[in-house]
Amino acid sequence: MCAQSTQRQLSDLVPARTAAWSNRSQRLERRRALRLLAGEPEGVIEAMMLAHGFRVELLVDLCIAGLATATPERTVAGGRRVEVVRMKITEAGRQALTGKGTQ
Repeated sequence: MCAQSTQRQLSDLVPARTAAWSNRSQRLERRRALRLLAGEPEGVIEAMMLAHGFRVELLVDLCIAGLATATPERTVAGGRRVEVVRMKITEAGRQALTGKGTQ
């Protein structure tokens, strides 16, 4: 009985710990993306952000939160016109990185 009780208590904690880890990991990924964008004054194309391992959902969340912008551009690559999306950090994104302006 005691072993089953302990097993049940531990299994009840797993989802909460997983959710806490997930939130922490999402915050770290958000900061990592913002640092990358902050280091590039001309911005970074979406394909490069994906190549760095960021998920599309995170990139969308950054834009919705007002921490980054995504602007479509046309360019020539390999003699062909292609459309890319350039992401840039916003002032709110810079403030989020430095911790200023959050009260």
